[in-house]
Amino acid sequence: MYNDYSGDKITIMLSREDYDNYQIGIRFINSTGFFISSIVVPCLIEAINFIDSEESSEFGDRPWYKIVSELKEKSKDRSILEMAQRFLDLPNSRLFESLTNLMDQMNSSTVILKTELKVFKASYVDRLFRDVMATNNFDNYALNTFPFEENYPIGGTGIFVSKDFHLNPEKTDFENSQVLFEELVDLTPTQASDERLWTYLTHVFFWSYMIHRWPIEPKERPLGRIRDRYFLRGKGIESLTRNGISRLWWLAHISYDSNRHDRYELTKVLFSRADLMVGIGERAIGCNLEIVKGLLEFLKDNPQILISEDKTRKVIRSLNLVGGVKSLALLGKDRTKITLEEITKDLLT
Repeated sequence: MYNDYSGDKITIMLSREDYDNYQIGIRFINSTGFFISSIVVPCLIEAINFIDSEESSEFGDRPWYKIVSELKEKSKDRSILEMAQRFLDLPNSRLFESLTNLMDQMNSSTVILKTELKVFKASYVDRLFRDVMATNNFDNYALNTFPFEENYPIGGTGIFVSKDFHLNPEKTDFENSQVLFEELVDLTPTQASDERLWTYLTHVFFWSYMIHRWPIEPKERPLGRIRDRYFLRGKGIESLTRNGISRLWWLAHISYDSNRHDRYELTKVLFSRADLMVGIGERAIGCNLEIVKGLLEFLKDNPQILISEDKTRKVIRSLNLVGGVKSLALLGKDRTKITLEEITKDLLT
């Protein structure tokens, strides 16, 4: 940290790491008192000392120079520390007030400390996948902590979650999907398609959840489960709805309806049966949010179809066949429901 005196105002220069941490801090707490006491006060003291040096003469025409000189002249009977404190309106008092307020907020659970999610480097994701597939060795997936290399996760995602946020393997997929989507509600589809993010989350941030929800044991196809649930091989909706963590976000994303009284009502329908999640989440129709909502709303309104695996499968298959004749993207939610009513009239009578 140092002062740049070349401008009309004194500019405080921070290292990139300090600046990034400062930006994070001001997002979540009222940090004015912290900022002034820890950064501005020492920099002002340095400036007050600086104007007595020979080097300061070249800045004599700067507005900041005149202000600091006047401050020093008016307060010449005080120490430099007292000058800085009074000029900044007793910032330590505000610091202590900020600390008191912060403690009160933390005690009342109104402050949520957040952490920025990281991602693995793409090359590291490829190496992890290649190593486990080539060696047929999945011992690391039985450990309490996955032994990843610390220098490969990188920050700067701009995605923040509560520090104590976790998924509970004892709860249903629907419940975990809901809490994950709420926590990452601002995640964009582009960010949510990033293999580096989901691989980091399955192997590090949500590792405890993963090894309980998707344990890897010496069974028929352990490598298949590792590929599907711990990695994200491929860019389509099928891969996104198979990965152990991304599936929870994406299945909520395609069924969440902010216009409904219960915004997750259709999400609950989607999670009601595993074959329904596969039939919708791993098919082309899963890419169109309005089609998905129209289908789920139709199934909710027709429980005699929803409770039957065979009938549900026939309806979804027929809807996919309609897509071969007309563009499903043009249907919209309401037209999808009308189309489904026409389908079931012939199909199920």
